[in-house]
Amino acid sequence: MVTRMTEGPTQASRRRWSSSLPNEHGFWVMLLAAIGSALLRSHFARSALLVSVAIAVGAVAFATLLHRKIRGREGGQLAATACLGLAGAPIEWAAALPLSDVLAGTIARVAIFLFSSFMVRAAFARSARRPGLSSNVWQAASLLLLAMAFAVLALADRLAEARACAMAGVVGGLLAWWRPTAKQLKPLGLALAGLALGSAIVLGL
Repeated sequence: MVTRMTEGPTQASRRRWSSSLPNEHGFWVMLLAAIGSALLRSHFARSALLVSVAIAVGAVAFATLLHRKIRGREGGQLAATACLGLAGAPIEWAAALPLSDVLAGTIARVAIFLFSSFMVRAAFARSARRPGLSSNVWQAASLLLLAMAFAVLALADRLAEARACAMAGVVGGLLAWWRPTAKQLKPLGLALAGLALGSAIVLGL
């Protein structure tokens, strides 16, 4: 009470702004992984750095406006996840990477990010009381998506991107064995965050 009474208008506006920022950890991890992998692949070219700042600001502003509306909608969450996977493409394009490199990196990022989102949905499905897609459906869809991305990238001789998908597939196998529920979202989130950041490094090699 005392803190609120003595709080100035500037402090109050800062508090309101910080509370309006997206608080979903997955958003920040995926945004960092997408931008980081694109910068690694573009060797931190000046044009890529400039575009990455614009992408980061735009993504945060967009998420600030819409994250409360998206939070309770599976379709909206999956669409937002796919958009985060696309975030690295303009950065790589600005650095004049070949179109094949941009497409391969984008396929890998979108597949890995959607895989993570599907695995979270599977954890919620294991604890759900209302009817919906079963955890097995979400889990199978996530692994199938990775397998398709791996096959496309391997056939195109895109070894770094295929390795990133293969790494995600190994994590997926471990998660399929573990079968986490909604009560285990924290360790699941840490595992998926490690995967996102690890895949960013693999994509940049």
